[in-house]
Amino acid sequence: INTQINVEPGLHFLGDENDLMEIFGNLLDNAFKHAQSSIAILVIKEQQRLVITIEDDGLGIDLKEQQDIFHRGKRLDETNQGQGIGLAIVQNIVDGYQGQIELSRSTMHGAKFTMTFPIRTYQ
Repeated sequence: INTQINVEPGLHFLGDENDLMEIFGNLLDNAFKHAQSSIAILVIKEQQRLVITIEDDGLGIDLKEQQDIFHRGKRLDETNQGQGIGLAIVQNIVDGYQGQIELSRSTMHGAKFTMTFPIRTYQ
């Protein structure tokens, strides 16, 4: 899988390292499972917020299923192992930092997860 990583210099996540590893671990695990050939990771400062985007070129997630994807136990892909708690954990962690997570369609045609954190979580 071709992986593009673009991190704006000088950005820091001022939170627990394990929380950040849990976020990236869950989202990247899903991206690598569903990507056809490419994944993109972007970390930037935008309007006084830290913005982290992870997207892939897989099939994406149907609009009607996007509403339920963050609920504990909800799995869209029954062919891969898992318990359906990864995205619920990510949602809880992001909420704990007063951040937001959004799921949309990637310009690469797959899933795109965008997390935003208030300025107080980075410098």
